[in-house]
Amino acid sequence: MSADKLTIACGEAARRCEAALQSAGVPEADAALVTRSWLLAEMSSMPSHGLMRLKPTVERLRSGIVNPRPRIRREQTADNILCYDADGALGQIAGERAMKDCIRLALEKGSAFAAVRRAFHFGAIGFYTRMAADAGCLAFMCTNASPQMAAWGGMDKVLGTNPFALAFPTVKGDAFSLDVSTAAAARGKIRLAAREGRKIPPGWAMDSEGNDTTDAQAAMDGAVLPMAGHKGYGMAMAVDMLSAILTGADLSYEASNMFEGNRAVNTGCFISVLDLSRFVPAETYERRTAEWLERIRSSRLRPGADRIRIPGDTQNALKARCPEHIAVSRSTWEEILALSSVAQHPEDANEPNQNPL
Repeated sequence: MSADKLTIACGEAARRCEAALQSAGVPEADAALVTRSWLLAEMSSMPSHGLMRLKPTVERLRSGIVNPRPRIRREQTADNILCYDADGALGQIAGERAMKDCIRLALEKGSAFAAVRRAFHFGAIGFYTRMAADAGCLAFMCTNASPQMAAWGGMDKVLGTNPFALAFPTVKGDAFSLDVSTAAAARGKIRLAAREGRKIPPGWAMDSEGNDTTDAQAAMDGAVLPMAGHKGYGMAMAVDMLSAILTGADLSYEASNMFEGNRAVNTGCFISVLDLSRFVPAETYERRTAEWLERIRSSRLRPGADRIRIPGDTQNALKARCPEHIAVSRSTWEEILALSSVAQHPEDANEPNQNPL
């Protein structure tokens, strides 16, 4: 374990995060849901979407930018199309509701689509698409983000890292689960490297002068690069179209930054869910999927590789056995301790508005 990492019991981390969220006005069940999404990100080696999100979330809740007790409104505009106004909700609350509604509708109609606007950061969106895979469906979800990425050939930050996720069931209760940013790296990974004083790999970002850099802080002052050059750039634009123009949410260049934003949130997401049984008989689907995965896993290994991995393997292993401890950045844990201490002793806090309600 490196000096900047601490081994923390998952139960202790959950208890403290939930207490901090509840102190900012979030209902108990919602605080547990948000915390669970962060912990699963940590366990899935995605700390950029994990517990480091607690501090900015609590700050935005206390300032009134995020609504801890939203009245989410749903409109069904067609047999299988749902539109949501999230009323400033935490993204996990709006995202879970929309995905669950889409799953029910897809199982009834064969397919379902949802557009969500006016939400806060959704976290790792594979958290939602796996819900559909567990229900025997295929799901796609995308969301945009504040401007952190330059256009292909440009220097100005005009696009978010704009991730998308796709999941479907495979064999024995497992799922294929892909959750990727359209940038070379999620902005949170660069932010975490800057906090910990680490270099970043070449090709992740440029500095403020438009030069490639491995200096994480210089990258924070510059812009993230799209993955695979013009291909990632095009995909980021497609995500902006689906998540913003289609939903009525902010486009990336209009969006407020999660860590520094000071105005009402209006992040959007787009969801589609398909009932696989409407396309192929279950027996055929299971047989062909099993054969397909076996063929891929048994392909020849490159020198230095130990095995072939399928997207979702890490999360599938967590379903069988969740770890009791996680490795957390020391700076992140210090923030959690401070916030949870305030939650337990609010009279000692400097923040005058502990609960905006």
